[in-house]
Order: sequence, then structure tokens, then C-alpha cells
Amino acid sequence: MSGTCGVCNVNLSSSKASDVVACSGSCKKSFHLACIKDDSEETKVRSVKQWRCKDCRDFNSLISDSNANITKDFMRKVLEGFRNDFFRELKLVRDEMAGVVESIGFLSDKVDANNSLLDELRKDVTKLQNENKFLRAANASVNAANDVMQERIRALEQYTRRDNVEISGVPATANEDVVKLVKDVGGMIGCAVDDAHIIAAHRVPSFRNDRPPSLVVHLSCRAIRDEWIKRFKENRNAATADRINASFPKQKVFVNEHLAPVNKLFLSKLKKKCRAIGYTYVWFREGKFFVRKSNGERCQRIVTDADIENLK
Repeated sequence: MSGTCGVCNVNLSSSKASDVVACSGSCKKSFHLACIKDDSEETKVRSVKQWRCKDCRDFNSLISDSNANITKDFMRKVLEGFRNDFFRELKLVRDEMAGVVESIGFLSDKVDANNSLLDELRKDVTKLQNENKFLRAANASVNAANDVMQERIRALEQYTRRDNVEISGVPATANEDVVKLVKDVGGMIGCAVDDAHIIAAHRVPSFRNDRPPSLVVHLSCRAIRDEWIKRFKENRNAATADRINASFPKQKVFVNEHLAPVNKLFLSKLKKKCRAIGYTYVWFREGKFFVRKSNGERCQRIVTDADIENLK
């Protein structure tokens, strides 16, 4: 049941059908039975279905009276009825508009709340971006310090080997005399060796299983080490194992600065990168690493892992 009572203007939707009666006249309004219980005309009809409200009864009585003239009083009643209906409908529109305004206000509050939340999120994002920028700068500073520290560690480890040479390519034999092998290598490259020149000599494992362990020789001073390196470079092509001992195979023998393990790994990584990008020359001298792409190109010093990654 929809609409409002023609007497009390209360919504009829919550009322039982048996508690509501509709006017059978032209107005088609509905009424609570309780609101029209004092209408004497209610007792004059045999059924509520035939019941008409007072306005409809008055209007019909005026129209049915052929001798009745349309008087000012009649027009007043008609206009008053129209006015009452108009203001009743206007009140309904106002009530509905109030509901619409309330809904709009609710939605507006929600939009304001969302805008406030969005502002907070923007502030949080800006804060996180600033923190991220700070952390990136701090991380870059730490990485730079770490690179410097690694270079110092490599330099210190290398410095303890400043008087050493590493001889590779000499086959190992059972019960070998390492000092004699060192002297034979010196003789092969044209570098005379006295017992006083050799502080210590021993084999060290190779990074590659297909190569014999290298010979590490601790010489008495750096000048003698430099002489060994110089003589080897002058006789590189003639430096083969069979010239040391006729029973050895004819394989290349190398004499180089003795690299610290960390520098060996760094040099291995550097060589791998240079092979991949077409660099021809890679070398190590006095604790420093260098590369050159080809003859005539300038050489570059490589200090950190980042330098290796940035090679092009």
C-alpha cells in the first residue's frame, strides 16, 4: 500500500490492507479506517468499497443538483481542495528533496574524507621518495667506501708478495728439488740465481685442475724479482718446460708477479669480460690492472668490479 492518508498525511506503506480504505469517488485518495471512523456517511453504505470521502460527496451533490448555481462558495471549496492537494504534494516533494540533500551531503562528506586520505597518501609517498633518495645516496656512499676498502685490501695483500714471482707451466714430479727447479728456470731465461737470492720456494695449487701447481718463489729483494720479470719477457718465446728438463713436455712456462688470491680472482673476471667484448690486452703490474682494446688504443686502469661491468 503506497501513498499517504487523506486525513493525517501519514504514509500508508506500513499499514495493513484491512486498516485502509480507498475513496470510490473522483479523488482516489486512501484513508486510515481509524481516521474516518467519525464520518457518519460511513454507516450509510453497505460496503467500504462504495465509500466516498466528504469532499467527493459534497462535490458530487453540487454537480448533481441541476437547479444549483455555481456559487463563490463552491469555487472556494474547489480551490481550497486544489490548494490542499497541491501543498500536500509539495510537502511530499520537499520531503523527498530533503532525502536527496541528505544523500548528497553524505556523499560530499565521503568525497572530502577520500580527498583527505589521498592527501595523506601523497605526503607518505613524498616522504618515502625522499627516504629512498637518501638511502640511495647512502648506499652509493657505502659502495664507494667499500670499493676503496677492497682496493686497499688487495693492495696490502699484494704488497706482502712484492718480492715474489710465480712460475707456472713446470710439471711436478715426486720428490722434486724445488730450489733446483727454480735455478733451472732462472738459467733458462738467462737470469743467474744464487742460493742467497731464494728466501723460500714451494708449490701452490692452481685454480685449474688441468695445470700443474705453480711454483712461488720468495726472492731476497724486489730488484731481483724485477730482473726475473724482465728476463722472462725478453725470452718469452723460448721459455718451455723441455728446456728445464728433457723429460718434460714442450709446453709454455710463464714467470709473473705473484698475485694474491683476491687479485687472481679479479684478474680472471677481468679477462673473461675482455674476451666477451673483444679486448686484446689484459695485464697486471705493480698491484694494478690494465686493459687495452687493441694496438694504438689507450690503456685503461681497472680498479673495481663496477669498472669491469662498465667496460664496453
